[in-house]
Amino acid sequence: MLPGLKNAELEKCSHCMVGKKTRVSFKKHPPSRKSELLELMHFDVCGPLKSIIHEKTPPKTPQLNDLAERMNRTLIKRVRCMLSEAKLLKYFWGETLYRAVHVTNFNLIVVLNTKVPNKICDKNVKHDHLQVFGCKAFVHVPKDERSKLDMKTRQCIFIGYGQDKYGYKLYDFVEKKLVKSHDVQFMEDQTIEDIDKIKKTTPEKDNSLFEIDPV
Repeated sequence: MLPGLKNAELEKCSHCMVGKKTRVSFKKHPPSRKSELLELMHFDVCGPLKSIIHEKTPPKTPQLNDLAERMNRTLIKRVRCMLSEAKLLKYFWGETLYRAVHVTNFNLIVVLNTKVPNKICDKNVKHDHLQVFGCKAFVHVPKDERSKLDMKTRQCIFIGYGQDKYGYKLYDFVEKKLVKSHDVQFMEDQTIEDIDKIKKTTPEKDNSLFEIDPV
């Protein structure tokens, strides 16, 4: 189609999403596979470990817990901004807060010598799974949940990540339910405003067909 060009990125088509979408391929190597010898080791016994110290403060003195209070205020501000940009209701504040914390752990922290918190525990942290919060997404419908001519995807809103490393959490505004799936295609430039007119309808009987008596 485009001679002379090895790779050409075309605009995503919503009609192709519902008619041609296939499942997302899985990686050949599991994420726990390490490239260097002794980079990952498993033990049944370990020695003393540095952990978090639980320090208590007197009642009704949040000023003494300034670091936690400051972060709480910062996260609440981020939640408000994310809900406003995604045009979502306050009902989704929990998933929004979880997403805000998730993204914060990928930011550079001054007290950690401008390091990313997640990379301290895992050197192979990647950012390719990050998507725009509240964007429209096409979720693949399994074969056992659709007929021959049914649409192969359904439109949802991306609201977060699963507890495992493979899944995404989405909300289906037509079925009014939470969806978890690995087979997702994102439209990061579109929000709920592009699908808020979609309603769950029942197909009406087609009376345009009629029988013709054979000659």
